[in-house]
Amino acid sequence: MAQDLDALNFTPLEESRVDPGYAILRANLGDGYSQRAVDGINAGRETWTAVFHETIANINSIISLLDTAAGAEVISWTPPRESTAKKWSCEHYSRSYGILHDKLTVVLVREYDL
Repeated sequence: MAQDLDALNFTPLEESRVDPGYAILRANLGDGYSQRAVDGINAGRETWTAVFHETIANINSIISLLDTAAGAEVISWTPPRESTAKKWSCEHYSRSYGILHDKLTVVLVREYDL
């Protein structure tokens, strides 16, 4: 069962970023020539570094969701400027402590689970 990050209703900061890429198979043929092909039907790769600046209680809620998924379960989340939720995994995050608000940086990797 996927954890639902959207249900927490927190918007990441503008400093969040997406790093798209592709899984490519490459055969080097010599003399500078090569042949390339996409690796599978879901060759698009997408990694988000989402930054949340929220109250301590809200950050604790996000961390609780991430710890429940423990990097093994998928997390449902809708990235900024998109309308459809996608499946993600999170193997690590970092937290910066403030007085009333904390900052949480979460690395989310797109997953294509069934």
